[in-house]
Amino acid sequence: AEGELDETSFAGKVVGGVLARAARAGVPALVVAGTLAAPVSPPVRALSLVELCGRERALGEAAACLEEVVAAALLDT
Repeated sequence: AEGELDETSFAGKVVGGVLARAARAGVPALVVAGTLAAPVSPPVRALSLVELCGRERALGEAAACLEEVVAAALLDT
């Protein structure tokens, strides 16, 4: 998870390291962020809590939104 996924997310931050390790291992990965800066490179599968749950709910009920978004994403795979 990341507050905002942007180009800096891949430069020394945890999300970038996790994605790099997943790619080397051939494991699919999903990034869930509060918001997404468009577009990012390298392209990754990423979802925005604000976009999918609304800003107020994403901030006030982040855990519930995260659970819903990830569950829906797993059903779509």
